[in-house]
Amino acid sequence: MLRTLCVGAIIAGCSTGADRRQSLSRPVPMFAGLTREAVQDLCSGFPGPALPDPGNAQEAAARLTGTWLLCSTTGVYPFGDVGIRIDASGEVLSLRWNSDGLLVGEPTTATVDVLPNYPIQANFEIPGGFVPTHPVITQSPRHFVTLLMMGGYADYVDAETDPSTVPRPQPVCAIGAPTPIQVQQACGTPAGGRVTYATVDEFKSAMTGFWYRCSAGAVVPRAHDGVAIGTASYNLIEFRNEVPYRRGDLWGTGTTEFIDTSIMNGPGVYQINFNMGGGGTFMFQPHVEYAPTAFSASSPGMADMRYVKLPCNP
Repeated sequence: MLRTLCVGAIIAGCSTGADRRQSLSRPVPMFAGLTREAVQDLCSGFPGPALPDPGNAQEAAARLTGTWLLCSTTGVYPFGDVGIRIDASGEVLSLRWNSDGLLVGEPTTATVDVLPNYPIQANFEIPGGFVPTHPVITQSPRHFVTLLMMGGYADYVDAETDPSTVPRPQPVCAIGAPTPIQVQQACGTPAGGRVTYATVDEFKSAMTGFWYRCSAGAVVPRAHDGVAIGTASYNLIEFRNEVPYRRGDLWGTGTTEFIDTSIMNGPGVYQINFNMGGGGTFMFQPHVEYAPTAFSASSPGMADMRYVKLPCNP
């Protein structure tokens, strides 16, 4: 049997592998009216808050199903510069924009296998190996985010998202919010005496509130002007037009843990863990001061940090 060899371009009815993939491409679900130019605006908006952990592998697989546009520099696969489509079957398509300005998916040999372990792990499989992930799916606007083994994140946004929907930070205070100048003045006040606490519950009560950043060092490696610490969660604070806002998105929120380390470090030494949305934990042991109320801390591999506590309507 004779076989026609195709080199470079289409010649007398023969086609390249890329041509065959394009001929098999199919439309994928996307928001009506979404354009290639609007994707950057969609990606520049913050993801919604993280959904609770899925209850089982089936729920995790259902969450992963979708048309995902790549927002980060690197994705989970070496292909899919525009994004990927994950079908309910686990089949993965590589996305591209066609000449009509619509998203289409081209077949690949990749699949997604969701494992029944906790936290739910999804293996993005390609011939000869796989990329293990612990994906986080957010509320609207829906993002799929996962840490990568080589470092950094893969961040995708749902192509069915309305570009006009983004989480809006909420003012920290209804009235009487501190200004950047007031924060600067408080930060410039010399440290007062150290405050100690008899129990971790006393420490937790003292640490809840609005803390504004004075230092290059920070409690989390994400841009912020302060942090609202709650008993079970935290929100990063940012100034907009000299007004402090509390963020509610994936990158600006996380959970908090207050830990008694006195057995290892002596009486009155407590630790705070910030479990960041999207993955990662940062730990610090604050030294609380009075007049003004502030805390300082250091953490391995990070610059020294200092924050000052300023309430609403001081």
